[in-house]
Amino acid sequence: MAALKAAAAAAQESSDKYLTDFDPDVPHAIVNEHVIWAWYEFANLLTWARGLEDRLDRKGHGLPHRQGLVPAIKPARLRTRTEGLLIDLRSGPMKETRFLANFTLHSALVRSPSSGAKLDGHARLTMPIPDQPVSPIQHWKLLTWHDKRDGLVFAEELWSSIESFMDDLIAAFENAVPRRLRRDH
Repeated sequence: MAALKAAAAAAQESSDKYLTDFDPDVPHAIVNEHVIWAWYEFANLLTWARGLEDRLDRKGHGLPHRQGLVPAIKPARLRTRTEGLLIDLRSGPMKETRFLANFTLHSALVRSPSSGAKLDGHARLTMPIPDQPVSPIQHWKLLTWHDKRDGLVFAEELWSSIESFMDDLIAAFENAVPRRLRRDH
């Protein structure tokens, strides 16, 4: 996330430096090395989040049971708590991340890095991403662009949901330690 923020900040700085006659009524797009970098970092975030989810819980390839951290937890109470946390994580931005990441890994980036970014009515950088997919994306022509979503906003929401999940996961593990073994005991 830090690399995406750095790339977006560099693109914004470049835009601010060279865009002297901004008119909010005229659509503005920018393409430079910083925007290209930002698109690749957006793809990195998507694939990293997919990898995280895979390590937490996934179908075993050819196996009858699930694999990952959550199914491997033996204390039933802790496993139940972590399963609930994972359900919460998957109900947010992570829900669509697998579809976007799989498209990125197996077909193409969600948006061509050379397509650039846009400036909103306040000359702030936005990275247009497609509407929320509800199923695997087989071809880029199946993407729709009606909701005018911003990849930077989506990335922040995704990162925030992962941070919250991790904080809650750590707390669940800390609370599972028997009182007699806790440091504060």
